[in-house]
Amino acid sequence: MNAQTHFEKAERLASAQTKLDPATDWESIVEGCYMAAYNYVPAGAEWLGVQHKQNHMHKQNHMHKQNVSLLRQANAPQAVREAWDQLETKRAGNVYGAKTNGVTSAEARRLLQTIHDWVAGLRP
Repeated sequence: MNAQTHFEKAERLASAQTKLDPATDWESIVEGCYMAAYNYVPAGAEWLGVQHKQNHMHKQNHMHKQNVSLLRQANAPQAVREAWDQLETKRAGNVYGAKTNGVTSAEARRLLQTIHDWVAGLRP
């Protein structure tokens, strides 16, 4: 996928999660925010001239780990790097943990907004 395709996919995912209710759908909100961010990062990196591996299915080069490297190579602001790290942590806690409230989903949305704003500012 190229940067524009990643960006468009991220926009669809980000929009879809806004239709969910934080009181009852926090797990889906966190996952949707994470999936959107997962696609925003390579878009932003590519727009800064940092290419990502196109083979998303190769286990050793999985994008979850690549995004940390892409953010570093793109010299992304610290707030964006931290937002990605925190989203990864929230996703793992959401999938494997037992949190049962909308606080985590609100935080995930805030973190996604940080990443979105950075990438949108880079979009040609």
